[in-house]
Amino acid sequence: MLIARFGVSALSFLGLAVAGALFIGGNATAALDLLLPVLVLALVVAVRNTWDLLVTVAERSDSE
Repeated sequence: MLIARFGVSALSFLGLAVAGALFIGGNATAALDLLLPVLVLALVVAVRNTWDLLVTVAERSDSE
């Protein structure tokens, strides 16, 4: 579970870095084509992390 959470986050940041390198290298079309799926992946990761946080807080509140 932990590997999946941090692995997917690292993958999205790596994709963002590659898109930036492509843009700096002058290939703006490829950079923008890569940027869309990377941003969607980052959004999915953010939503999943938010859900995990809410569930964890609710579980800890119930146990008190």
